[in-house]
Order: sequence, then structure tokens, then C-alpha cells
Amino acid sequence: MERAYKAHPEAVQPGVLLARYHLRQNNSLQALRIASGLEQKHPNDLNVLVVLGTAQLQADFSDNAEKTFSKLVSLAPEFSNGYVLLAQTQEKRGDRAAARRTLDGLLTRKPEEVSALAMRASLYVADDEFDQALAIAKRIQELRPESPLGYQLEGEVQGRKGQGSKDLLWIVTEDFLPNCHQYRLGFVIAGNVVRS
Repeated sequence: MERAYKAHPEAVQPGVLLARYHLRQNNSLQALRIASGLEQKHPNDLNVLVVLGTAQLQADFSDNAEKTFSKLVSLAPEFSNGYVLLAQTQEKRGDRAAARRTLDGLLTRKPEEVSALAMRASLYVADDEFDQALAIAKRIQELRPESPLGYQLEGEVQGRKGQGSKDLLWIVTEDFLPNCHQYRLGFVIAGNVVRS
């Protein structure tokens, strides 16, 4: 990966793959350096924006990540996971109201978007609204009965009733493919990555 990037530093694919590698290694500053360089050359590339925003978020530059994911959403309004990443960033900044608005806007248009439903359930738990979170977990089970996501989400919500824990889940991008619209999100629930 490193060699491919050095041989073609202006090419999107090698740079994005290398930045994702550094993100998985928790080397967010290196990923941010690569992604920022790519963004200067390819400011409207969706893959670059996803990896840049993810690196900014991981490096605790939440304001910058929010701007990047907002740009992603404006460039690709049909890319649902862009809204979920934006909502996660808003939540990390402490603006749950904005995160709810972002997710609710998406769910109004796409009520069966599992990644948005899972993030919305997390916000319900943060607000101690466990019945709504459980209803979403059941809905995810109906939409994706083959996926463990809804079932693990239900178990975690049940386990946190009365605890008021706001860190129900965290979202990670997984299954990176060259086409941004083929991202699939994974959710870290109780320390385990569960795919949607």
C-alpha cells in the first residue's frame, strides 16, 4: 500500500486505502495527513471525504469532521451513511439535538435505513428513552433477521435500562469498496464489531 501511494501520490485509491489502514492502526494523524493531501487534489471525491472526516473525528477534530461530513451529505444526498457519520460527529460534539434532526431527516425519506435506525437507537438510550430504542432494535430484527445487529442492540438496551449510559454504540466504517455508495457500516456494541 505504502509503495503504491508513494508511486502515485495524487491517485485517490492508493491514498484512501493507506489512510484507512492507518485509521485501523489508530494512527489518526498519519491518516489525516494523507487524507488532507488527497482532499486538496480531489476536493469533491466522496471516498476522500469519508476517510478525511473519519480521520478528523478519530483525531478529535470534531468541528472539522462535521464540516467534512456536511459537505459529503450536500454532494451525495442519497448516500445514507454520510448522514449517519454526520450525526455521529454531532453527537460526539455534544449536540444530540442536531444528531437527532440529521437522522430523523434521513429516516423520513428512508425509514428502513438500518444504520440510521441503529444510531437513532443509541441516541434514545443516551436520552434514557429505552422503549423507543427497543422498538428500533425490534424493527432492525424485522428488516435484517439474518444480522445479529438488532438482537445485540436489543440485549444491550435491556442491559442498560436504568444505567443511563450514553455510549451504547460507536460506528466504524467497514467493507471499504472503491465506490463510496458501497460502504457498509459496522457498529461497536459492547466492544464487539457487528455488521449491519
